[in-house]
Amino acid sequence: MTKNGVILTGGGARAAYQVGVLRAIADMYPDWNHPFNVIIGTSAGAINAMALAGNRGLFRHSIDHLDKVWSELTMDRVFRADTFSLMRSFSAIARKMISRPIESGPVSFLDNSPLRELLEREIDLQSIRQTIQEGHIDAVGLNACGYATGQNVCFFEGAEGLQGWSIGQRGGTRTELAVDHIMASAAIPTLFAPVKINREYFGDGVTRQMAHISPALRLGARKVLVIGVSANAMCPSSARKNPVCQR
Repeated sequence: MTKNGVILTGGGARAAYQVGVLRAIADMYPDWNHPFNVIIGTSAGAINAMALAGNRGLFRHSIDHLDKVWSELTMDRVFRADTFSLMRSFSAIARKMISRPIESGPVSFLDNSPLRELLEREIDLQSIRQTIQEGHIDAVGLNACGYATGQNVCFFEGAEGLQGWSIGQRGGTRTELAVDHIMASAAIPTLFAPVKINREYFGDGVTRQMAHISPALRLGARKVLVIGVSANAMCPSSARKNPVCQR
């Protein structure tokens, strides 16, 4: 049987577009349960990936849940932007820069603890493990970038036999996924605090991601759907001879 994979890239609020694409697939195949054997997410796409991986019923029901989460998402559910929170963040940054900045860890301007609370409510980690154990999916992976090494790491949880890898600045590590891994993948540098996993701080997986499809292939996918959300420039017909438009 051919293994199908899906790549959910980063892009902030534009990751809501991914839900629309997945909705279209669910509408075309309403009786599907688990159309993707391997699910890979980065940054905001990591949230969508974990929600998909925890699907315990029809695929369209999982999309219904994701649709609800995104439709109700507001700024205050992602980070605190009130005056007191901003003043506290800037004060913390000043203290770190004055006293032992290296030992105190990287700085961040915004408090994204509301996002953590949202993920703890909406992401069922135990359901993801059961889905893998029952063989409905082979693996789910989240990409994050190490602050010390600069390595882009895919933290994955999957079926027995799947092995990690290390190739230059790209690696894959088997682990038990947690909210920390989602928060790390979505931690936009300087804006949101990176997350310490093992001995290193990790942040937004988009930062050094050069091979988007590689983790899915290494985890067994043979056909891959990439749902990208980058804001690529559109060139008018009159400018098609421009080298920039031909890339």
